[in-house]
Amino acid sequence: MSLIFATQLTAVATVALAALALAAAIVAGIALSKQSRQLAILAKQDDRDIADRHRAQAARVYTFVADPGPGYAHPRAENGSDFPVYDAQLWQAGPGGPSTPRTSA
Repeated sequence: MSLIFATQLTAVATVALAALALAAAIVAGIALSKQSRQLAILAKQDDRDIADRHRAQAARVYTFVADPGPGYAHPRAENGSDFPVYDAQLWQAGPGGPSTPRTSA
């Protein structure tokens, strides 16, 4: 009789543990889903912050045409920001059309 009781007790305990494991898996899945949404929101915010910083820097970079004399107009760019500018190109207009791009120094 005690062997039957021990077997039944083991079966009940196994079912209870399986139910708890399933509940824990569901809670973990919900938490993972919430965390994924939060990470997506943070990634979008980070992208907006980067774009804002780029716009702020671009607002401090300006171009103008230096005119040292008749017929000599030279395009120039000045960087008033604290950060470097990459891949800037300037073209000079001439009688034959725009010049080839030159890198601003």
